[in-house]
Amino acid sequence: MGIEMTTSGRLQSGLFGIVGSFAPSIIKMFNDLPNLAFLLSWQWAVVVTLYGLLGGLIAVIYPYRGPVTAWKALLIGVSFPSLIGTAAALARAAGPGTSLGGPTPQTGWTGLDFLALF
Repeated sequence: MGIEMTTSGRLQSGLFGIVGSFAPSIIKMFNDLPNLAFLLSWQWAVVVTLYGLLGGLIAVIYPYRGPVTAWKALLIGVSFPSLIGTAAALARAAGPGTSLGGPTPQTGWTGLDFLALF
């Protein structure tokens, strides 16, 4: 069942994106549970808030294929650092430091292959 992209549907997909953006950090904290220490400061709170809001924003504006579902929004939140890095790499013009010679055969996944999953 898909999320209808009304205002409440966008809010719902944004919330799933926020939760998804924190999922890798929660799993990492769980794995490091014996060594876990919370040092709270206002800088930490600002960065965590911005990180979550960015994951939610990307989940709301992402051009999904097919209907938007909570699962897709959660996956976008989890993978948004990769999406941002891929978008930045695709937007970067070829310049100094590019390889010489003709195109090389594809040896793995590209950013577009990753985006096509959604």
